[in-house]
Formats: sequence, C-alpha cells, structure tokens
Amino acid sequence: MSPLSQRAMEPTKAAFGKAFWDQEAESAAALDGHVRVHQSHAPPFSLAMPSGLARSQQLYMMQRFLNIPATPSYVKAEDGMVLDRVIANVGGRTWWHTLTLRLRAQRAWNSQSFNEGRPHRILGDPSLYALGGRFRAGFSRHTVLKAFGELGSLKGLLGRFGGLRRADPNASNPNVTNAPQGVASAATIDPDEIPRGRVTLRSTAVPYHVFTADWSRRERFQTVDGYEQGASHVTLSLASRGPQHVNYRVGVRQWLDETVPPFELAPEGGRRAPPRREFVAGASAEKQLTLWRGEVRPPAEGKRPGGYAALPVKPCVTIGGILGAICRVPMGNSEPGWKSGEGEWRQVCSGTAHVSFGSFQRPMFDYTSVDLRYDAGAIAPRRPLAERPAHELTVLERALESSGVRVESETVTLAATQQILGPLRGRLEVRCHPGALVRATTEGWNSFKTPRKESDGEGGEVYSGRFGSAWHSVKGEMSAAEVIYGVDCPLPPALGAARLVAWYNVTRAEAMAEMRLFDL
Repeated sequence: MSPLSQRAMEPTKAAFGKAFWDQEAESAAALDGHVRVHQSHAPPFSLAMPSGLARSQQLYMMQRFLNIPATPSYVKAEDGMVLDRVIANVGGRTWWHTLTLRLRAQRAWNSQSFNEGRPHRILGDPSLYALGGRFRAGFSRHTVLKAFGELGSLKGLLGRFGGLRRADPNASNPNVTNAPQGVASAATIDPDEIPRGRVTLRSTAVPYHVFTADWSRRERFQTVDGYEQGASHVTLSLASRGPQHVNYRVGVRQWLDETVPPFELAPEGGRRAPPRREFVAGASAEKQLTLWRGEVRPPAEGKRPGGYAALPVKPCVTIGGILGAICRVPMGNSEPGWKSGEGEWRQVCSGTAHVSFGSFQRPMFDYTSVDLRYDAGAIAPRRPLAERPAHELTVLERALESSGVRVESETVTLAATQQILGPLRGRLEVRCHPGALVRATTEGWNSFKTPRKESDGEGGEVYSGRFGSAWHSVKGEMSAAEVIYGVDCPLPPALGAARLVAWYNVTRAEAMAEMRLFDL
C-alpha cells in the first residue's frame, strides 16, 4: 500500500484541500482559467483538475508554438464564444509577468451594429473586453510570490479615466455631490467591473512542509448551481507536503469584508456567514492499493518503447481513498451566533476504484479506463439539530444522523477514457447524487422489464421499446447530473510530456482548450 500517487487519484486527494476553501478547478468562466471550489461542492472532475501551468503561459505557448493567434473558449454566461490572447509577456531569470485580453466575440457578432455592417462601432464597446494579469517571482530556492488579477469588463475602468479627463463645473460647490460622468454608483456597478484577484507567498524552507500566506479579493467559487463571488479574506497556513500516508494542516483565516456575507451552507439548511476570524486545523489519512497490474506489451518493430505516452502504460486495477477531519474554532464572537472557542468539526471522505486496459501503443482502441469515485462531506454542528424524516435520507445520512453528524454533500462520479485513433483519446465524466443514481437504476430496470407507453404528440400512445423506455426513465432521473466530455492528444515530438486538452461541460455550458506540460 502507498499514498495516493496515481493520476486517477488526484480528484480524491483534492477532497481534503476543498474543505479548506483552497482547491482550484479549471473554468472557462475565469480569464485566469481557475476558480476555487466551494466547500459544499464535490472535488473537481479529472478533466478540470489544475495542470500546474498558468493559463497565461498556456495561451502564450499556443500562440508561439502552434501559431494560434487567439485561443477560443465557450462561456454561455458571456453569450458564447470568447477569444483569449496574451498581449504582453515580460520577465527575467526569476520572474515573469503577463497580461491577457479577452474579447467576447460572439456577443459582438450577434450585435445589431455588427449585422448592419458597422463592426467598428461595436468593437469599440469596452464591455466586450476583459483584462487579466499574472505575476510570479522567485526569491530563493524555497520561496515564491505569485499574484493574479482580473477585471471582467473594461467599461468601468475606461469610464473612470474619461471622468477624470473631464472637468466637473460643480467640483467647488459643496452642495453638489454628483459623480463624474461615466462613473457608476456603488449600487448600480456591474459585478464584472469590480477587480478580483489573489496574492500568494509560498515557502518550502521548512523541510517536508509548505507555508502559505494568501490574500484573496472577491474570487469566484464553483458551486452546484454555478459560480458565486466569494468574500475577501487573508489566510496563513502551514501544511505537510510530499507523498505521505498522513497529512495535516493548521491555519488562521480572517474575513475582510465589512459585513461578511452568508457564504457557506448552514447545517440546518440555507446559508450562514463564516466566523470573522477562525483557527482551522485538520488531518487526513490516505491509502492506495493496486489489486492487479499487467505487463507492458512489447512495442512493434521500429516503434518507440513508450508508444503514445511519455511513460510505459501498464493495465491495472487500483483502489484508493482518503479520510479527513477539520476543526474550526472562532477567535472571537461574530454573527450569526459564533462564540469564541466553540469548535465545529467537518469530515471529508473520498474513494476511487480505477480499472484500465491496454498499453496505448496500437493505432486504435489500445487504451480504456473506467473510474468510479464517491465523495462525501459531513459536519458536526455546534448545537444539536432537529431530526429529519428517515425516508428523506440516504443510507449514509441515516447512519450518521443518530450521532449528531449532518451530511453536507454526497456525490458519485463515473469517468471513462477511450483511445480513439493514434494519440487521440475521448473522455467522459458524469457526476450525480447517489439517490439519483439509485432511482435511475431502479426506474430504468423497471421500464426495461415493462416498457412504458409514451405520447406520439397527436393524442395517441406508442411503445418506445425496452431500451428506449429504459433510457427515457434514466434520463429523467439523471436530469440534474453534471456531465463533461472532451479529448486529449499528446503533442509531438515529446509524446505525453505535452498534451493538448479540450473539454465541454454540458451542465455549465462551458468549453475550454488548454496545453498541459508534464501532466502524465
């Protein structure tokens, strides 16, 4: 047995970091390509796990080495396709800085001015553009400073510059308080016009540990229903690092907003505000066990030993899991009802079964993998809660309810990867609540045994057949499932060391293409 180290186990390992508000996921909605995962949400999909390479560096590499002038993404919330391009990239031996510009191309294309043959008018609209910057500097072998900022719309920024250039005739009149023309009031300002970002100081000077000082301003958080703007905060933490069976972390977090919003889920339902200042400590235990490992197929004559991957691929059957507990203690009284020193416990659990076949060497269908992952998060509230009806609870919820523990989230994720042609692989992931999966299985089987009648649209009823009826029942029960699919392709000449990945999240209506390095 070993710590979680296999690539398929990364989402399982991320369950512990999610409970600390620090886990990131890939997202096309953010110009920087990353958002944080909300504490109540499931760990990221495998396709959306951060690659470790900054989004701006990915864009710059695709511009320089693949001659892609602007990388397209799809964001339904921004009216469709957007184009991202690095417009500045400067740096030295130990530092670099980039500026990235986003154009909401489909919004411009669908505008009336564009359709009337006057594209110059709509392209001058500053709300079509977003600007992001990222900075990284290394101070020694162990310490690095990283920062990024994002402005979702240039309208407010250019409006402020325009207002400063215009003289205000009432500036000397104390009875007139009109803002400069072009500057919106705080009540009417677009959320995209509010800067968001993060500054992180990270040091590994202490052996086998990492110290992090983090300042965050209004970052996006991924939730079940979409995205939510988080509150500004400062965090100091010390965590163990490296492949270990037991990991731990301690830290202090201070929320900076004048009024802390109801940002986290309350055990009794609804939302609540976190404590103004809190001490957080947690530990996790992880294990990975390989039940079976096959042999690497010898390469054909004249072929490279690794096939389409940088490292030899061995078929295997592997299981792994992580259990963690976090204690949070308010450092002072705050609303709603937080009392100094009154602790609250949170538990996380995640387990994965991974099965893969093939050696990824032949031209077609030489690699197949299936992953099944279960994630659950629970909370032991400060005060007893009212009991809920047993018929509304899942098996896990019924088991924990008697001990005063309330399940906060519970999901099942199924992932499949299939080689299609050469280095090209197709990938699919589906995530849903276990209750929905049980209902879908039951209803699908019942519909398969006894096909149901469906309306033909003209007042009559027809049978859709066993498979059609079963599929219709399963689809109805799984309507709330989150689905993501995509492709990945190793790039020559270093097959496997660099990969081009593209994915589309059906539920969130987002798509993104990215280049990943050493994502083995």
